[in-house]
Amino acid sequence: MIFESSSAVTAKVKTRFGKSLNAGDYKKLLSCHSIAQVVSQLKSTYKYKEILKSINETSVHRRQLEQVLRQNLFEEFAVICRYEIGVTAHFSRFIVRDFEIQQIIHFLTLLVAGNHEDYILSLPSYFEKHTDIDLAELAKAQNYEEFLSALSKTPYQKLLRDFKPNEREILDLTKIEDILYIFIYQEMYDIIEEHAGKQEKAELTNIFDNIIDYNNLIRIIRLKKYYKMDKHEIKKFILPFGTLKESQINILCDSNSADDVVNIMKTFPQGKLIISLEYTHIGEIYLRARYNICRHNLAISTTPSVTAISYYFIMQTELLNIIKIVEGARYNFDREKLNTMLIY
Repeated sequence: MIFESSSAVTAKVKTRFGKSLNAGDYKKLLSCHSIAQVVSQLKSTYKYKEILKSINETSVHRRQLEQVLRQNLFEEFAVICRYEIGVTAHFSRFIVRDFEIQQIIHFLTLLVAGNHEDYILSLPSYFEKHTDIDLAELAKAQNYEEFLSALSKTPYQKLLRDFKPNEREILDLTKIEDILYIFIYQEMYDIIEEHAGKQEKAELTNIFDNIIDYNNLIRIIRLKKYYKMDKHEIKKFILPFGTLKESQINILCDSNSADDVVNIMKTFPQGKLIISLEYTHIGEIYLRARYNICRHNLAISTTPSVTAISYYFIMQTELLNIIKIVEGARYNFDREKLNTMLIY
């Protein structure tokens, strides 16, 4: 295989970013009143014209559209990660792991709701050749034991073996998701440590540390607000990465309200970005912070792995925007309010 130069890889990533949806595109999409209109409008954009050309907008289902867009996101990064050796090539493992976790959580959510048969409707056949999860077996699973069996060739089976439902058939999905993301983030940090040069290592570590700091901030807020957990319980759900010190986490956990948590975070060096963020509710802070961090790094970095990772998270955000717009068109949400929820 012939590998392209680092500058060529970075240029390709930035060119792809230049084709992303812009404010004008979002304005037109927000004017749509049906899924068909959203698909038609997406087809008129440079980026999605080719991707959606085989989709009939008059008969497309929301689930089908999302599946096509997720497939495109995955395949786009599979191409980027083939460009060269080093961390950029190893980044493909992070992408696969991320998609695998999405499938696991999606299936378990359906299982808990008693709708596990519905998984077959969203089974990502394009992903089968990239994963060791037996997706066909997963689609047939009717209980947690059969779910674990579908994971037999993956590291997830061992990780999740002890999460079998209790006598009341309750699955701790929050803890399962935590365990899975701790696993892939640890794997990514190990890749950075082993394969990145000094400058690349510093840039990549900074991205992941910053993203995880804001992830942990939102975890603290949600666990305090919705689960009424005390400090000791909350700390069990904190991702063991990032730059927040234990003393800072203790202060955040001891605060009285969600607004207090955010205001305290603003006084920390890690939370200065919040001051310039525009958000409609506190739950948006993590995604908006992640987007801004990645936009900044994509603009200033010439390191292929940094630009690739930044672009990956940015494109995840664009996909979430489209999903929100589709839901807004489907249920006739207030367009001005929906616009404030989009991140771009």
